[in-house]
Amino acid sequence: MAGAEQEPRTYFAPAERLGPDLLRRQVEEMAHNPVVDTLLSTAMGMAAVLNEHRQVLAANFHFLDALGVVEPGRLLGLRPGEVLGCVHADELEGGCGTSSFCASCGAVVAITAALDEDEPEERDCALTFERGSLMVERIFRVRAAPFCVDDCRLILLYLQDITEDHWRRSLERAFFHDVNNALTGLLGASELLEPTEPGQSALVEEIRRYARRIAREVDTQRLLASGRPTGLILRLQEVTCEALLEGLRSQYLAHPVAHERRLHLSLYCPQRMVCTDPMLLERVLENMLNNAFEATAPGGEVVLGAEEREAGVRFSVWNQGTVTPAARKRLFQRHFSTKEGGGRGYGTHSMKIFGEGFLRGKVGYESGEAGGTTFWVWLPWTPPTS
Repeated sequence: MAGAEQEPRTYFAPAERLGPDLLRRQVEEMAHNPVVDTLLSTAMGMAAVLNEHRQVLAANFHFLDALGVVEPGRLLGLRPGEVLGCVHADELEGGCGTSSFCASCGAVVAITAALDEDEPEERDCALTFERGSLMVERIFRVRAAPFCVDDCRLILLYLQDITEDHWRRSLERAFFHDVNNALTGLLGASELLEPTEPGQSALVEEIRRYARRIAREVDTQRLLASGRPTGLILRLQEVTCEALLEGLRSQYLAHPVAHERRLHLSLYCPQRMVCTDPMLLERVLENMLNNAFEATAPGGEVVLGAEEREAGVRFSVWNQGTVTPAARKRLFQRHFSTKEGGGRGYGTHSMKIFGEGFLRGKVGYESGEAGGTTFWVWLPWTPPTS
């Protein structure tokens, strides 16, 4: 290409760059182009425009601010790795994209693929750079989208720092792996327990039951955290409604959320067996109970009950509080919560996931000033086979 400098050696992407005159002309054109200005100003995160030689022609405020750039002109003509301070950017004369490390760099792979295929490309880029005397590692989600301005091929480059999210997911995987190993040992030890004195049989069986339940809870939580709850296997068995309610009542006798509050069981309980996964059903009802206790003032009461309804059984949890009209339509929406703070909005959402998606029932609620709030889950006596 006319005006291009002599091509240096490269291990991956072309090393060729525009000469200073042509580069200056492109930068000037981008600075006065309304399309480029709109693209950069409306981008929610870090964004830059590159030419087909991967050189920066323009960047938005988020890009400059994230890098602490005071003089934007110093970035123009550089490549992304040179701008970000990648430790491999100056290993060869050709700069960013030309070293032996660059073939596995998500940023340059996304850019070159977008240019070759003329389609947007998205990759993750693990970047190492120096900050003072420290080596810093970050992970960016990189999206390269090709476009043209006056027959000039360009790349709109988006960068999103996903380091914290990636680190959290790595810790989650390590946590579930380590906890699962510990639980395997606990389960094995609990199965070897033998009562040595009269009256210990019930205690030993209780320890085994809780060990198995904790293992199941951890496995369920792992699947939920991975975003793939469909991998959960149902463990169906027949249980009495009364046993389920009594088990929950005992569980909440010393539960912190029920402190200074009372849990009553409804007088009537169906004398039938329901075929279900007890742990998943208990999880649904526990979320309902937790919400009910949190909405109940000290000295108040929560009512847990069950009744035959439409060829099945409806379990319900009542409290005197009411759901605000603004929250009613979004109550089961993931991430939505009536409480302040992050990491909320999963309790009511999980009721739907487990109660309807797995147990093949229905989950709902009624709320009003006069009658308080009742959350319920209806299940068929026997779940459908398909």
